[in-house]
Amino acid sequence: DIWVEWRRSVDAGYIGASVAPGVGQSSVHRADFLDVLASRLPEGIARFNKRAVGVEQHGDEACVRFTDGSEYRGDLLIAADGIKSAIRGHVLEGIGAPPAVPRFSGTCAYRGMIDSLHLREAYRAAGVDEHLVDVPQMYLGLDGHIL
Repeated sequence: DIWVEWRRSVDAGYIGASVAPGVGQSSVHRADFLDVLASRLPEGIARFNKRAVGVEQHGDEACVRFTDGSEYRGDLLIAADGIKSAIRGHVLEGIGAPPAVPRFSGTCAYRGMIDSLHLREAYRAAGVDEHLVDVPQMYLGLDGHIL
């Protein structure tokens, strides 16, 4: 049921935990997540590994154009085209919002993946509590954190 445990970065001292009864927390690789979502859709509906350059609304239909010259028409568009989104402006215009451009938040994030089996073995060998592998740990420091 624990979503994340909070710790001091100075000494790894336990501060507390965020709890999600009956749910807890889990992680999934983005590609695996997209594969599962796409597998639930009718064959040929999802488009991946393409860069959208624009979208037009024609009545109840959306038409998306891609850099490779292809286009796709459908009743519904779910865009996940990231920071360089060509769709964002269309959506904002449609709701009467001003255009938005990405801007630096003043923070940076670094991500990496570690094989949990190897990590568990290393913890065992070092005598470190394996609970730290099973439950996400958030180490809080001055002006930063590590998850």
